[in-house]
Amino acid sequence: EYAECSGKGYCDRATGTCACFDSYEGSACDAMVCPDLHGEVCAGHGQCLNAAEIAQLDGGNQYELWDRTATQGCVCDAGYEGAVCERRSCPH
Repeated sequence: EYAECSGKGYCDRATGTCACFDSYEGSACDAMVCPDLHGEVCAGHGQCLNAAEIAQLDGGNQYELWDRTATQGCVCDAGYEGAVCERRSCPH
């Protein structure tokens, strides 16, 4: 079942556009905002990719579910880890 502004915002009837709740973006509020730390995406130590892109990087996997372009996350640069790439990695 479809929901106005994907159920993640409200419709501004004067303009006919969606005003998204925090953590969502897109014309229909249908995508999650990239994780950030103090306003810097992936803490400045990674790249924000959608679920399909992350799966492709993981051995060429295919992710074809409904949220393949809506769910986003950080892929950390070498030497960083954490949900927002906020921590330095230690040697093993």
